Amino acid sequence: MFSDLFNPREDPSDVGGFTGCHPAYIDATTGTTITRTQTKKLALSFAYGIKHHPSLQAKKGDTLLIYSENSLMWPVVLFGAGEFVNIWISNNDTIL
Repeated sequence: MFSDLFNPREDPSDVGGFTGCHPAYIDATTGTTITRTQTKKLALSFAYGIKHHPSLQAKKGDTLLIYSENSLMWPVVLFGAGEFVNIWISNNDTIL
């Protein structure tokens, strides 16, 4: 998934075939943005962190539960974890 979304297609500065410097995600409330390049770097950092954290040491085939409010970090966590673990996504709207 990660390599299909983020590898350059033609131009090395592209991220997944799109210009890496343009906003990819925009927080509607604050107007904060993150670009495709930032998303890629943050996702790789997150993946490295959960893989090398002393108490986690996640590896391919592990399962990660993501439970969070709507946030710009959603794609970062999703893409970072999706590189090597199974992901369960919980929607807090379904909890009564």
